[in-house]
Amino acid sequence: MNRLFIGIEGGATKTEGVLIDEFGKVYATVQGGPSNPWVFGFDNVAKLLKQIIDDLLVKSEVNWEQIVSVGMVLSGAGQIESQSNLRNELQSLNVDTNKVFIGEDLLGPVPNGGVVIIAGTGSNCVVYNGDGSSKRAGGWGHLLGDEGSGYWIAQRAIKRVFDHADNLKLSRHDLTRLSDEIKAYFKIQDMSQLLSYFYKNFQKDFIARFTQVIAELAMNNDDAASQELFKEAGFMLGTHLRAISGHIETKLYDQGTLRVVAVGSVFRSWKFLKPGFTDALSNGNPLPFHKVELAQLTSSAAIGAAIWAARKHDIPLPNVDFSKCFTTLDKIDIMVAKLVALCEYVVVNNFNALLLTQSSTLNTLPVNLKARLFAVLSHRGLLTDDNLPLLLNCRTRTFDFRDCANITDQSLALMARCSLTAQIERKRLQHSVSTQNEIPPHTPTTSVLNPSIIYLRGLQITDYGLSQFVQQYPSLRKIRALHCSHITDESVISIGSHCSRLMELDLTGCIKVTDAGINGLRQLTHLRSLALTQIPITDDSLISIGQSAFHHTLNEINLRMCTEITDDGFLFLLKNCPNLKTIGFIQCPKLTERSRQNLNPHTHQLSYLVWTIPAE
Repeated sequence: MNRLFIGIEGGATKTEGVLIDEFGKVYATVQGGPSNPWVFGFDNVAKLLKQIIDDLLVKSEVNWEQIVSVGMVLSGAGQIESQSNLRNELQSLNVDTNKVFIGEDLLGPVPNGGVVIIAGTGSNCVVYNGDGSSKRAGGWGHLLGDEGSGYWIAQRAIKRVFDHADNLKLSRHDLTRLSDEIKAYFKIQDMSQLLSYFYKNFQKDFIARFTQVIAELAMNNDDAASQELFKEAGFMLGTHLRAISGHIETKLYDQGTLRVVAVGSVFRSWKFLKPGFTDALSNGNPLPFHKVELAQLTSSAAIGAAIWAARKHDIPLPNVDFSKCFTTLDKIDIMVAKLVALCEYVVVNNFNALLLTQSSTLNTLPVNLKARLFAVLSHRGLLTDDNLPLLLNCRTRTFDFRDCANITDQSLALMARCSLTAQIERKRLQHSVSTQNEIPPHTPTTSVLNPSIIYLRGLQITDYGLSQFVQQYPSLRKIRALHCSHITDESVISIGSHCSRLMELDLTGCIKVTDAGINGLRQLTHLRSLALTQIPITDDSLISIGQSAFHHTLNEINLRMCTEITDDGFLFLLKNCPNLKTIGFIQCPKLTERSRQNLNPHTHQLSYLVWTIPAE
């Protein structure tokens, strides 16, 4: 009978075992639970490993004496101490450890040497050179490392929601969907209930699996906050590769291309990891290789564990071609990425000059490049009425004009004409007048827009521009118009009439908005957050909110410096909006201790409260 070999590969989520012969034929496979000994205990992991060996022998109808070697590559078993402890536990279970070889989980995908990045529940990156040397980056567990892993992404998502709610670090993206999915996944009503999952009943793999939900938000809902989390994870994984780059032997990139094995469920979202991963490789000092080929296993890494152990036992398996167990995930040309980044830098820093000479070229850029330029220019406050038409694209969902002082009604009117409804109507009109050789007015050349969020601040925006915009985009989820002093009730009423899916409205500093405008919001049904800071409203607005269609969905309201509201209006609001969790009423001189005393923590489950009460 052919010589037989066992391979076992395990991590923080599951463990796989396989029994093969010297030609690579698979006789049996077995799956078990997690096997990180530092998390689940050396004694428990040893029992699991013995059970997997026994199950493989039974399924294959062979005995222990027929096994040449056993390779165990496990998460948390990269240190000599770990290997020694595990070996002792196996011996106590009467396992003959003379033919057992124990190593870290990264050995499985590259049993004959190479570079591997793991991004599953945890993360790690290592190179194994032909001379026996190795270099690792990361892999120090969820308290000291795991950057870019499933746990890291999930924890970072939760922390981001907390930081935004606490006003510690405001997110540039809408966190509504992410917050909702956190509550649904962990089956909680309030974010504070998450504490038990992290401090009392901690389960790393359960928290890490929430990353699958974040991935679905990024893919199916085009959620910008979720996509940003994966981009940040990609950057950290690329940084790991950059960290070990100087220790990779040259024969691993003979032709300038380094092959990297990507392992773990996080890589299923490679589309969203790639921008950050590429940025990490293209920024900074030159790397010794020019291209990276990412490969993924199509077979179990346990086969690699069996090959590694056989080699350690001085029995190479030349007839097992492990290279056939891979498929190419992607190929990255680092020099091209550097060139794109350099071009972006040059374009952004010379944008006004390029507008004069290369406007036609900018207008014909691919959608993805337009979206990238749009984001960079908006964050730098460089978007204007003149250059905006060249950069509008269907991929941008968040239109952030908070720092763009030269965006006016002209831009909002143009964007309104780029809505699907407007373009259909324009085509109808064009057809109706075609026999008269007339051209409908205001025909833009941009693609159909699909905005869900718009941010404005201190701009020369009036009711004319904002009303046209909101009328064409009823699917808007978030509107922030900060200190837009020319906006009046007309715009607010238009928002209430057309934006039926609106979830967040911030009118801070819109000093011309009155009770009539707030009353115009009554028919909204999904509104969760409302900021009315510095608006000259009275108790009538609070009564309108309490009687509105969104009185049960509203969980956040900011009434800072609303100097005309009184205890009567505020108490009506509290009584009729039972789900309020975040309330601010600073510098409201007509609110007294009576309002504060009626804040019942058992009724409102408050998670954030800021107030000042005038001294009597």
